[in-house]
Amino acid sequence: MGLLVVAACGGDSASDKFPDDIDTDITLDQAGASGLNRICSTFEGWVRDQYSSSSLVEAVCTAQAIESTETAGDCADAVQECLDSPPAQAEALLDSILAQAGCSAIAVTAEGCASTVGKLEACLDALGDELDNVQLTLTCAAAGQPLDDGWYEIPLPAACAELQSDCGPAA
Repeated sequence: MGLLVVAACGGDSASDKFPDDIDTDITLDQAGASGLNRICSTFEGWVRDQYSSSSLVEAVCTAQAIESTETAGDCADAVQECLDSPPAQAEALLDSILAQAGCSAIAVTAEGCASTVGKLEACLDALGDELDNVQLTLTCAAAGQPLDDGWYEIPLPAACAELQSDCGPAA
């Protein structure tokens, strides 16, 4: 159950999303690989803090309940059971969802990247916003219905596509 334990990264305020000692106006090239890694790890820690114990867990449990029950009442009971004691597959799915809201999802490199730290932060913020949307997609009203296999997939925000284009491995 280690996934549901909140990662220690300094609290849950919005200011904890990014290191405050890296200037948002410098390029990723100027920040370097170590700066990029600090930005990414700080944001990813914040994402885990914010979402590992939130309604995103409920969305994962709801998805599993929708597929394993026939009625809304049974689904609600299954969701509560999952929330009380999340099974390994729920934790694995939550981990997959959270992994989409980080630097590994956009695959950018610092070397030679002329985009600013601020653009990276805007991209990561947009990915976080997409996590909020995943939380709101499922209800037990759909009990007994098959789920779209990609219900939890986060579309790449425009801010990230631009950054990826400018600073991706093939840039």
